Amino acid sequence: MTSPMDISDIPDIRGIAVVVFESSMLQRVLVAVRTLGLEAEGFDDASEAMAYIAHPQTTISIVVAGAHLPGVLNGPDLTTTLSRAYPTLPFVIADHYEGLVESNVMCLDNPWTLNDIEEKVASMLVKLPVGKQPTLESTV
Repeated sequence: MTSPMDISDIPDIRGIAVVVFESSMLQRVLVAVRTLGLEAEGFDDASEAMAYIAHPQTTISIVVAGAHLPGVLNGPDLTTTLSRAYPTLPFVIADHYEGLVESNVMCLDNPWTLNDIEEKVASMLVKLPVGKQPTLESTV
């Protein structure tokens, strides 16, 4: 797979890509995201991913999620909840899902490929390079 964009030229991109997919696809999507030069952390449970992302000291570049996940939360739930809390954090969700209209969310229609994920991740990082930065602790 060739990368459609070289994101290394974007100076503000730093942090970890969080990949949330069912276990059968998780490793393949992690490899695709890492092909772009990003560090990536994988989860097969949306609740665990949400706790990781919400930690005040994390720096997250992007979240890539599948729509159908085991557990209480699915990909759209995760995306909707976190995109409202972190409007500069880009999301790519690998399935079209009606109702996701946030400007920081990009949906892929089925059938999608790993190359499609790479392209969407790269384009979202160009569009929203800030991501989620660590929360500053109070000095009071």
